[in-house]
Amino acid sequence: MKSDIPAAPVWISVDSRQQIKYQLIHHEITQGLNMNHSIRLLGLLLNASYLRGRLVGDNQR
Repeated sequence: MKSDIPAAPVWISVDSRQQIKYQLIHHEITQGLNMNHSIRLLGLLLNASYLRGRLVGDNQR
């Protein structure tokens, strides 16, 4: 069976605060400062926003 899961996260909507966080982390990664920490932070952020999106989506139904 072919999996339909995309290789990278697909964002439907991102609020401005999240966008700013992503830009800051992206900047940190491009500057090469503490790469592992940035990737870990990005993972935590993506996970948190995913969970928050699930909660918000459930509340709107």
